[in-house]
Amino acid sequence: MKICIHDYGKYPFIQELAQKLANDCIKVDYLYNASFLSPNSNSIDEKKQNFQTIGISTKDKIDKYNFKKRFVQEVEYSKNFETYLNESKPDIVITANCPLFTVDQAYKWAQKNSKQFHFWVQDVWSVAVKETLNKKFGILGNLAAQYFIYLEKKLLKKSHSNIVISKDFINLLNEWKITNTTHVLENWAPLKEIDPQNKENTWSQKHQLDKSFNYIYTGTLGLKHNPQLLIDLAQSQIDSKVVVVSQGSGADYLKDKKDELNISNLKLLPFQDKNDYSKILASSDVLVAVLEKEAGNFSVPSKILSYHCAQKPILASVPKTNLSYKILTNNKSGLGVDCENNKEFLSQAKCLKGDEKLRNSLAENARKYAELTFDIDLKVKKFIKILGINI
Repeated sequence: MKICIHDYGKYPFIQELAQKLANDCIKVDYLYNASFLSPNSNSIDEKKQNFQTIGISTKDKIDKYNFKKRFVQEVEYSKNFETYLNESKPDIVITANCPLFTVDQAYKWAQKNSKQFHFWVQDVWSVAVKETLNKKFGILGNLAAQYFIYLEKKLLKKSHSNIVISKDFINLLNEWKITNTTHVLENWAPLKEIDPQNKENTWSQKHQLDKSFNYIYTGTLGLKHNPQLLIDLAQSQIDSKVVVVSQGSGADYLKDKKDELNISNLKLLPFQDKNDYSKILASSDVLVAVLEKEAGNFSVPSKILSYHCAQKPILASVPKTNLSYKILTNNKSGLGVDCENNKEFLSQAKCLKGDEKLRNSLAENARKYAELTFDIDLKVKKFIKILGINI
């Protein structure tokens, strides 16, 4: 049996699952977008039997923020994905983090060839882009958004099964009258790749962060984030450092504001070597995450799950309805603040700095949650059950 797992964003936890899934009976092709600027990198053993990684490319790098150009690129990408499917002929096709054109390509190919198609829903893409399209393109944007909602509904209804990352998705699927089988599989982070380390390490020393109090944000700064909040944090904590490891439009915004306002304690770095990731997280005193209201219930930042592995306190500005807020609150692994209350976010940042006992307690709870929840062997067993595979 051959399984294709198409993880557009090349997320480490999906890479981990794909590799673990491969065995004597199951061949796994792990696909990702090789033309996409992302903090995620290869974290798998390429030499494992019956397992291979395949990058799907477009002529140019994907332009995330130019909607017209990206539309054309996504069509090109989906055609290149179809070429892979026709050549490789997998028995099961799974899409995760993929644009709807690519998901539709997977569905059509599977239907035509009598194969299984499973829709691993990391975010409700059509809902996520609706407001942005309306703002940028008015009536035309609204028409485009309605088409994407129609397309996503169709794919959810036609899939062999849907895999959602939170129970919060179920209400929307019921509202959309999605009646086929839906499974809940919460995301995780690879425990073996992110281990607690000392704050004074080679990376923190290299960047002169080993002696200062550091708020660190890592990962994508995109449409669902509020980079201005990181500016406010730096300005409110002038005797601390706010470190942002990112690239893209949000990072560009921060650079412009840093220069304009002369914010000396805001340190901006591009994406770093994946081998330094544990050291980067360890260099923090507080790890920071930001998610805007538009993301609602449906987008769970993978960085928050990774942060738990590092045994560090977490400060997150997220919608109260979001699963990540519930994880932080229920497990006392961090301080979740509603994303519409910037004043409270800055107050909690100050509170964490002044309370070492609280920081230590949150950090211990974070790692405990990760160790109890992120067992990859249990995730693989559940995934095999979802796919209905007999081994």
